[in-house]
Amino acid sequence: MIAGPNTSRGARLTTPQEYFDRFNEPLKDQDVVLESPNPALQQELEEIVNQMHDRPYGDMEVLVLDDLGQRSDIYRDLATKLQDAHQVDTVVVKSPDLAVIVSDELTRAQIESLQPPMSNEPNSAVALRAMPQLLDEDPVPGITMVGISGIAIVVAALVTFFQARRSAR
Repeated sequence: MIAGPNTSRGARLTTPQEYFDRFNEPLKDQDVVLESPNPALQQELEEIVNQMHDRPYGDMEVLVLDDLGQRSDIYRDLATKLQDAHQVDTVVVKSPDLAVIVSDELTRAQIESLQPPMSNEPNSAVALRAMPQLLDEDPVPGITMVGISGIAIVVAALVTFFQARRSAR
């Protein structure tokens, strides 16, 4: 947890470097850091992160911020800086209205499938807990449909081939 003024009450951080300067040190010591102290949420998020070690996230850090309306590129750059500085596989930056994930372990399609539903969930614990279920879903449902269509085309071609062969006799 971070001691000091809450950015919503003090000066708002506006650049990735300002966020990094504020949260880099605390994240060196722990996997989960909250901008505003909340021991119950801290414990819950730490338990969720510990349970996710068996999943494909690798080493993971989570930063929960209070800011509303921040641009996603600011959080993405922050997550990238944290990932590089701490040499972790996955970093999640979550605010009430935004979730950004940077990961060497997840594909781009997986990350893009996770971020919208996690952004729409204001409760960071609920959003983080949903990550495994969201990953278990087909990140690109169209791929399944293309596969089924491909199989149907092959079957139709085979049926047509054998019928043409049969009628040629």
